[in-house]
Amino acid sequence: MYTGVSFNKAKQKWESSIFANRTSYFLGYFNIENDAANEYDNALEYYDEYSNLINYPFRFIRKKITSFIDTNQLIIDFSLN
Repeated sequence: MYTGVSFNKAKQKWESSIFANRTSYFLGYFNIENDAANEYDNALEYYDEYSNLINYPFRFIRKKITSFIDTNQLIIDFSLN
């Protein structure tokens, strides 16, 4: 089960929604539960609502690290030499 995702029995589809900026937003219907969870995470990023639960947190961590490296031109050597 993912945050912001529920199954609509009448439509036989997964639906995604988010509460941001004191407003509820319907994000759409999806055939696959993971797609609905991804759309919820995309909306979290769009509305800058990182206080909410994230379904795929490593995706955001990777983006932040990549952004930091690009901004600061930092090179990290992870080799075991």
